[in-house]
Amino acid sequence: MTEYTHSPKIICLTGPRAAGKTTVAKQLADELGYLHIWLDGINGQVCEQLGIELAQVNLHTAENQKAYADIFRDILKGNRYQNIVFEGERIRFPYILHTFLNNAMNYYGEYAVIKGFSLSPDRETHYKYYKLREIQRMKKYIKDNAHRSPEERKGDNLAREFDLNTMPDPEGFEVVESPEAIMEWARANAETHHPSLPREYAEVIKKVADSETYTPFYQTIEVDGKRIISGMTRSDRSWKNVSMLGVDFSGKRVVDLGSMHGYFSFKVEECGAAEIIGLELNPSSVSVAEYLAGVRDSVAEFRICDVNKDPLPECDIMMAMNMLHWVKDLEGFVTAMGEVSKELVMEIGETQIKRIVSVLKPLGFSMRKTVKSHRPDKFIGQRYLFHFVKK
Repeated sequence: MTEYTHSPKIICLTGPRAAGKTTVAKQLADELGYLHIWLDGINGQVCEQLGIELAQVNLHTAENQKAYADIFRDILKGNRYQNIVFEGERIRFPYILHTFLNNAMNYYGEYAVIKGFSLSPDRETHYKYYKLREIQRMKKYIKDNAHRSPEERKGDNLAREFDLNTMPDPEGFEVVESPEAIMEWARANAETHHPSLPREYAEVIKKVADSETYTPFYQTIEVDGKRIISGMTRSDRSWKNVSMLGVDFSGKRVVDLGSMHGYFSFKVEECGAAEIIGLELNPSSVSVAEYLAGVRDSVAEFRICDVNKDPLPECDIMMAMNMLHWVKDLEGFVTAMGEVSKELVMEIGETQIKRIVSVLKPLGFSMRKTVKSHRPDKFIGQRYLFHFVKK
């Protein structure tokens, strides 16, 4: 992972076939150190993985989108914060572009500077590039297939049609005729910061970004009552749902399971909780939470804990937000929660509800209120927030 520098640049580059896109992308890589993500190569991976023809990637299907999302995720996570040029004609297909940008936001954060270009040379220049490319392509085909009989070499004379650039560009992309316009932008914006970057909290954002957590921008981050990182899961919306449960945190000892960077721990503190303990498996997440506690002058305490095997501390209220699907033994874990707490605030998938209620009822818990969550899950179904109280 590259050390985070405000603000990483992401250039999305599209245009018709043989416009010179790959050439300028390679120039960005050679001259300015950009990571070149070549969409044509990824298209081939998707076709091979799904056993489909190239034309079928043009269709927005759940299978296609997942295949692209998995590849984009691995590339972006493995090269996090390196400047990127994402290049290819099929960027013009909305689902491919949106899938890439969603992953980019997850791993690069909201303060990345994103610029879209459509490289569309004048017709004469474009046709010259096209003829040169087709000659090179056909020469390579002939060389690679020289051992075959003429009858087998079906591609010898199959020059592709000249692309007149009829596919619409994505909204907001700047149309340029010259590759140099793209290089000039990259050089001029090498040190540019995102216009929304809160400079007074730049150090806090960098601390979060440089953490070794799987997705540093997963949770919402607030300091001084200001939201400085929105978070890919929009924790602020989850807290709104928690607030609708009507739980009284004032004066209580609260344990936040899977606390990550401490968003919910800090929110219950704002609601008057007297003691807050955040439990988190990832040491880097605990380090960031402790740092944020210092920035916020918070009394919240954060501990490294594997909830699958470590004992849970006694408390008045125990919270389990978006973490129960990671538990190995759901019934055993919920039993452990119920034995050490008086109230439970839990985000539960619809496939888990009956199992959890069947465990809590014999322990004396009854459901006080439930609220529909804003985030469904493909494995456990629509989530709901529950407030259970021990009689």
